[in-house]
Amino acid sequence: MAVPLILRITTDQHSPAVAGFAGDPFVRTPHLDRLASRGTVLANHYCASPICVPGRYSMMTGRLPREIGTIDFWDVLPSDTPTYASVLGDSGYQTTCVGKMHFHGSDQMHGWHFRPYGDMEQLNRTSLPGYSADKDRFLAWREPAFRYSDHGGYTASMLKFARPGNDKYILFDESVIRESILHLTDYYQGLVADIEDYQGTRPLLFEASFKTPHCPFVCPPDLFEYYMDVLPMPAKPGDPRAPEFIRRRRDAEQPDWVTPEMARRARAGYWGLVEWVDRQIGRLLQTVEDLGLLDDTVILYTSDHGEMAGEHGLWQKSCFYEESARVPTILAGRGIPQGNVVTDCTSHLDLLPTLCEWAETEPPSGLRGRSLLPVCCGESNPERVVFGELYERSNLQEYTLMARQGGLKLIRYSTGESELFDLETDPAEQCNLWPESAERAAVLDDALAGLPAPFRVGQPDWKLEP
Repeated sequence: MAVPLILRITTDQHSPAVAGFAGDPFVRTPHLDRLASRGTVLANHYCASPICVPGRYSMMTGRLPREIGTIDFWDVLPSDTPTYASVLGDSGYQTTCVGKMHFHGSDQMHGWHFRPYGDMEQLNRTSLPGYSADKDRFLAWREPAFRYSDHGGYTASMLKFARPGNDKYILFDESVIRESILHLTDYYQGLVADIEDYQGTRPLLFEASFKTPHCPFVCPPDLFEYYMDVLPMPAKPGDPRAPEFIRRRRDAEQPDWVTPEMARRARAGYWGLVEWVDRQIGRLLQTVEDLGLLDDTVILYTSDHGEMAGEHGLWQKSCFYEESARVPTILAGRGIPQGNVVTDCTSHLDLLPTLCEWAETEPPSGLRGRSLLPVCCGESNPERVVFGELYERSNLQEYTLMARQGGLKLIRYSTGESELFDLETDPAEQCNLWPESAERAAVLDDALAGLPAPFRVGQPDWKLEP
């Protein structure tokens, strides 16, 4: 029987290591830890692109950015592209999303029946009130004296202005949790029975999608002060031998004037945001329990990508080191083994087929992902290769690619440089085995070479294959 309630919980920019269930000794995430104890943790789960919009489109469609033509932050997902919301909606589910989707273009639904509260930030490429593609104006509301070009880059600004307090993203997420609780309660208790299509008579796919712990690194004062006291500095130093792409990003995003004190404050703000959003997740899970739904619910927690948080000398995401490309992921609920940890490599491309299996409906053809339920239940596949890709400044010729199989991870740069890590013996990614051990990467090289040619929506002769 199809699962009556599928609950998706999504955060933004949650590092896989910054969680109690992942072994972090400092962060306090009791609600995610409890969820992990009730379900299965996917310890080697990767996003398909470590940047917001392409990564989210891939997560919803089960395809790599190159396969759907959405490679850049500003790209618009074609409305006829199947998503997990549209597929489950067509199969009989009511689909409701509260919070951040990061859709660009006039289609702000992409299969959702209801979006009672959402970002709706980019209806087109022009500015909306409170948001602008222009970096100076976008950041001006946060810090009136700040101008992007004065301080060495967007990430540098996030470091400079890390502080205790409140921020627009926290305010947004306060609305996300409030509206999520309201609409779940309405759906199952009939409080809005006059709305014909929202009466709890169908199974429900419900997604609560938060903006935090995405920077800026601003969190409530009690959390900020706590983490200022207990957190150490980053453990993984930047490597001057790193490929040109990484050197360039480090030089641009963490210039010399970024002091250890600024890094400490940024990390305190980030860890504080992780704890803050964990509290909101706890409120959501308590609502499901109070409604008597917990036994018939399946829950999938994940984030769109990670956060470097100063490791390797880097901040934010946009690279394929573990803190950026790997994502904390938990499956819990009906039929999912409890207290289980899966070490096989899995991918955001697997989410759509997983949701389809829960809904007992066929996924679209041509997907690269596969349902996560077999691997959660013990069906190991150590030979599987998972992929990630990132394109610089919308340029198909300037890219970073990742492939991982087992403990071996290959990162390819369009400059011709490469990084090869054995994560079983070098989990901190401090020893680049390329080119001395290049023969070990033959399977990964072949897998990358076998991917279809990338394209971008809007280019001449672009076509999305069925």
